[in-house]
Amino acid sequence: MEAFTILAQEADKAAAAASSAGFAYGLAAIGPGIGIGYLVGKSVEAMARQPEAAGMVRTTMFLGIAFTEALVSLASWSSSSSVSDRPIRHRPDLVYVTDNCRSRS
Repeated sequence: MEAFTILAQEADKAAAAASSAGFAYGLAAIGPGIGIGYLVGKSVEAMARQPEAAGMVRTTMFLGIAFTEALVSLASWSSSSSVSDRPIRHRPDLVYVTDNCRSRS
């Protein structure tokens, strides 16, 4: 029965870590959202001032958006892999069952 209690505590810790990670991802999306909004606003302003340079400004704007989104994706991928690849702490008082259903003694 103690093993189930310990497993439930580990599951609660994992759930808390997952919800904290989701909150952190939400906060991390604020910065790029503000940056992309600023970039698009300034690009539209530049195109309004100099319509003949609209093609170059538009290309640069889309490159800036792509690089910003790539950095956000890279950051979220690296942080999520570090959370999920964390090793599980070994407990000598518990019996572990492997993938082929042999128990460890």
